Amino acid sequence: MESWALDVIARIFSLPVPPNVNRDTPDPESLPVIPDDDAAWELTKTPEAVAFNKHLAAYTEGHDLAPAQKIAPNLILKNLNPFESYNCSFVRAHTNIPVPQPRYTHLKQFFVADLIPGRMLLECWDSLSSFYQFRIACTLRGYVSQMRRVTSDRPGGIKLGHVRGVLFDPNLWNGPFRDVETFRNWIVNITYLDRVHRDQGFRMKNPNMPPPPTPPLPELLPDSEWNLVLTHCDLSLSNIILSDDGVLWVIDWEWGGFYPPWIESRGMKRYTWAPASWKRWFTFIAGASDNTDHIWSHMDDIASAYATSVPREDYWPDQL
Repeated sequence: MESWALDVIARIFSLPVPPNVNRDTPDPESLPVIPDDDAAWELTKTPEAVAFNKHLAAYTEGHDLAPAQKIAPNLILKNLNPFESYNCSFVRAHTNIPVPQPRYTHLKQFFVADLIPGRMLLECWDSLSSFYQFRIACTLRGYVSQMRRVTSDRPGGIKLGHVRGVLFDPNLWNGPFRDVETFRNWIVNITYLDRVHRDQGFRMKNPNMPPPPTPPLPELLPDSEWNLVLTHCDLSLSNIILSDDGVLWVIDWEWGGFYPPWIESRGMKRYTWAPASWKRWFTFIAGASDNTDHIWSHMDDIASAYATSVPREDYWPDQL
């Protein structure tokens, strides 16, 4: 009943979304001709592109090069993730969440999409009124609700079920997993393996102390929390754009996939540096994930234990 009431409130105060916002449009004649990757990269050298890159890089701590670059008044370019274009097209086809349209899908090294005139929430969140922040949270709750109506029987990436990203390992590939039970077994094994490694480290550093007890297998959430729903996995202030006409767009779908609902909340919680005025809305937007803290603290160091440098073509073994 509480969730239903919050959904009603969210619908009332959400920002408007234009009808057919995700309808594909033909390439305008104003778009530049980009026959190959070299031609695309040349467009990053224009004064406009350089200025835009410098602006974005200011929000990317420790980097001189922004993760995306403006290559035309209405185009953005970034390094190609194998599945980002497919993921964007999938979300555009199955939801009404505003997602920029991919362009130039023939490129091999770069991903190009429509540039949304506006500002990242990272740029403007603190300047918004509390009421407008609330409306954005309502809008995002509605987006997450839409995603959770899109389900699958196979965990992992939307297209082929591979597991990769900031919540797992951003550089290596895990999976694909045949079903949610195998995915759960993998998480259990990862968690247990890290506990054993920590226990071994303690023994090496403290040889004269009594050894700690053998760590038990981790307790996971009940079966009802493991239904697989469409998940962005990285809803952050930098991946949400408030357009100049007041529409909320969600970008960077490269890690999107089908995961338990609490994964969305875990993805938001990793941004510990975010302002309190943003973190206060995490549970309202995506639900809680506090009861997964005890397992996810082990994921970063050990997720690569079974990973590969290129996506597997076969399923991960059924038994771990």
